[in-house]
Amino acid sequence: MTNPANTPAPKPGDLPVNPPAQTSVTQPAPAPAKPKTENAVRDARLKAALKANMARRKGQARARAGDDVSATDANAPDAKNNE
Repeated sequence: MTNPANTPAPKPGDLPVNPPAQTSVTQPAPAPAKPKTENAVRDARLKAALKANMARRKGQARARAGDDVSATDANAPDAKNNE
């Protein structure tokens, strides 16, 4: 690390240089350890498939809920025509 007292004075055309930030860098979470036995490999694969299927079904349910709302809105009477 350099001593600020020993740095030369900036020249008129020089841009100010900021020292690197002294922040801590967060490391990404380590990947889960790979299973070692055949049963553990199978369980991990089934767990991943179940998670993917649940996410897909959740998306489908949201899409169906959106379709139901748009269908009821299309059949709803207009507030302007009810006067």
